[in-house]
Amino acid sequence: MPAGACPRTPARVQVLVVARLPLVDSSDDNADVKDVDALFARAVAAGAEVVIELADQFWGDRYARLRDPFGHEWSLASRIEDLSPDEIHHRAVFGAPAQPASPR
Repeated sequence: MPAGACPRTPARVQVLVVARLPLVDSSDDNADVKDVDALFARAVAAGAEVVIELADQFWGDRYARLRDPFGHEWSLASRIEDLSPDEIHHRAVFGAPAQPASPR
């Protein structure tokens, strides 16, 4: 088994997640990638089950969650906008982008 390979994950999913697209960051079951749409499509075609459908999220990522054939779940994401903590909080509470304060 190659160094760094996860023994409980099928090789074809490891290849898709780790080798096929350049990772921006990765930890355990989370992969921050440059093109989450392409990775999501490849993983589903390789047999991954969709747990959370790929969609834009309030915290500024395009995000999905998949389950590989061995039951291990993977979170996949691409940053689509940089938000302040206040903007993220506003979107989480109100579900809409925060409006800038009007000048006085």
